[in-house]
Amino acid sequence: MTKLSEELDPKQIRRSRITLLLVVGVFVIPFLLAWIVTSDLERFYPGEAVNGELIQPAIELEQFSLPYGAGLFTLEDLKGHWTMVYFAAENCAAECQQNIHMMRQVHTALG
Repeated sequence: MTKLSEELDPKQIRRSRITLLLVVGVFVIPFLLAWIVTSDLERFYPGEAVNGELIQPAIELEQFSLPYGAGLFTLEDLKGHWTMVYFAAENCAAECQQNIHMMRQVHTALG
């Protein structure tokens, strides 16, 4: 061992290393975060795209009501919201699952 390492307490060496890492981290971490954020924004906003086309004039839905919890879900519940609606038969298992998946894909593509 060298004379210097014999004089230093192991706790003091550990404390010095931690201090050095903190000082380096204070300067390096902000640069890393800035690089990550600016290099690939798609990772932070997945599915954000505005590729849709507004239908003019809007298609009006007829009045409807569906059981929902303790009450009914009606056309009034959709007012003021962009909406995709899919009405299906009561037992449509595979077809409904496929259509719901496609609607989710459209929703993601439109943003």
